[in-house]
Amino acid sequence: MAAFHFTQDRERRCFLSDGKPFFYLADTCWLAFSNCSESDFDAYLSYREAQGFNVVQISVLPLERRPGALLPFAVEDRHFVYDRPNEAYFEKANRLLDLAVRHGIYPCLHLFWNSFVPDDWGSTQPVPDERVADVAAFLLRQFRDRTPFWSVSGDTRFETERLVRFYRTTLDVMQKEIPDAQVTFHLNPPYFPPKELLDHPMYNFHSYQSGHEDGVFLTWIPGLSGDFLRLHANRPLLNNEMCYERIGRYKNREQPFTPRDVRQAIWLSLLSGASAGFAYGAHGIWQARQPGGPMTGEETWGPSGTMMEALRYPGAEEAAFAKSVFEREDLFGLEPLDTEFSESEGDGTPRRGADLVRVRARAGRRAVTFWARPAGTVPAGVRAYDLERKHLLPEGSRIVRDVLTVASEDL
Repeated sequence: MAAFHFTQDRERRCFLSDGKPFFYLADTCWLAFSNCSESDFDAYLSYREAQGFNVVQISVLPLERRPGALLPFAVEDRHFVYDRPNEAYFEKANRLLDLAVRHGIYPCLHLFWNSFVPDDWGSTQPVPDERVADVAAFLLRQFRDRTPFWSVSGDTRFETERLVRFYRTTLDVMQKEIPDAQVTFHLNPPYFPPKELLDHPMYNFHSYQSGHEDGVFLTWIPGLSGDFLRLHANRPLLNNEMCYERIGRYKNREQPFTPRDVRQAIWLSLLSGASAGFAYGAHGIWQARQPGGPMTGEETWGPSGTMMEALRYPGAEEAAFAKSVFEREDLFGLEPLDTEFSESEGDGTPRRGADLVRVRARAGRRAVTFWARPAGTVPAGVRAYDLERKHLLPEGSRIVRDVLTVASEDL
């Protein structure tokens, strides 16, 4: 395949594709390799391409093992035998990746989900310590010509030195095998990589997960954005797992997330500093659920539709419209100003379960504000986007809710 030409504009904290700003708009299909047929994946990609998505997040290794599922390695005593790869798995995976790139959608491959990492909270089949380097090298060589974006991890924490050593070894291998790649971690909230991993030359952009927990899926976002910007203010930063549409809330699965929840998480992330892009997710797509297939995670997250049913959920249009507005207004490199919630703690942090009121940022001389609540009328000289109805509001219109305004600072 042709070489990828992705770099970074460190001043504007964004990716560049052939020298032009690239807004990372991802959908999430973790189990594509094991659960998706090629025809379904092609149809899925066609739909997302038409909407404007340009990245798809996939786990290299399956998050689960179902009876009869296509697996990457032979299995003995319930563990993968890493010396016996299943060529059919990797051949199919590469065909899916080729389809994605032909649709203008770049894979972001997540190398080691937490189930494959020793000492991680979800560890069930860890790669032996002595095999980390060669398994990482094998996996990277299968896919290194098919994507510019990589995550070292999936839903990880950094709770032991052994775990940190696992990731340090993996980054060393990445430096040898994919030295020009864009590399991050996918984190379990609200964890951060330790300094020795942050300072590794292969770790070159930030991402965080604001997640699906009831009461904090919005309130965590400003703090996560601010903390990462203080770590390395000149790296691209994005929210790579916000609340999935129609997934049940963690600790409250009977109340699934709505398109409005998705919309608020998007704009709160972007204007609080995670402005390189974001990842959308839909319950039914992340697990690539097929008709008649089991509902992965139903006990925790509630029932889901199939992948093709979830493909048409309206929250994806929220994501696509956000990308179009962000690019039209050229908001790359914006600087966060402040965020207001309905209730705050004594130290100023938002109280659990508080409602978003507004979030403000600056893009050059322009003030950019997301209004979650009524806020008067649109003054002269201000562009106001009704994000719910997806159109520009005329001057003098009432700002009811979920409106983005872009104005010169003196307004």
